[in-house]
Amino acid sequence: MWSLSKQILVGWYCLAAAMLCTPAAAEPGIEEALGLAWGMSLDELLESDADITLDDMCLDENDGRGFLVHGLQAWLPDIAQVIVFLGFDDRLWRISVQGQSIRDTSGEGSELLARYDELRDFLVERYGEGSAEHYREPWVEERPSEYLGSLQMGNSWHYSQFDADAVSVQLGLRAGNVVSGYYQIYAKQLELEAETDAMAQAMRLGEALEIMPELPAECE
Repeated sequence: MWSLSKQILVGWYCLAAAMLCTPAAAEPGIEEALGLAWGMSLDELLESDADITLDDMCLDENDGRGFLVHGLQAWLPDIAQVIVFLGFDDRLWRISVQGQSIRDTSGEGSELLARYDELRDFLVERYGEGSAEHYREPWVEERPSEYLGSLQMGNSWHYSQFDADAVSVQLGLRAGNVVSGYYQIYAKQLELEAETDAMAQAMRLGEALEIMPELPAECE
């Protein structure tokens, strides 16, 4: 019979082995962090949380139906709005998240850039390293106070792209004016996007009119 000390030692070895062999829980995707699921229907979305309300943004001939969603499960403290897109078959395939405006009277966007780095770190943990494209007009390097203005005009840009598990995510920065900016996150499920695109093309060709959803009066 083993001594007590040997039993404890063996027990620790077994525990350590179990910890090493147990995979770490994956970070939640954007849809999970918001309490959503790719492919869910409009009814399923509404039933997922009693606090959820929608503003109908009507039908887009390419994207399906868009809704501004209120009352989603909290993910980030500085989200200004979330828009979800359901395809012509009533399945969630795209999500747009816009951050609150960050004011910076210096025009340099330092706080906005720091927030971008924080969000990028989160997305890297979930989707992998991805790729980044950060560009400033050459003269902005000499006059950093004009960075937000350059970003607003589209002459400078700052974004990252992630592709994993049939999901594509883009994080980018935008400027509403020369003294404020915000982050924007787009996420889409690629297989559902392909189906939505195919249905949109079919409808444009007049081959699938029967799948057009009925529009409410205010959308006609």
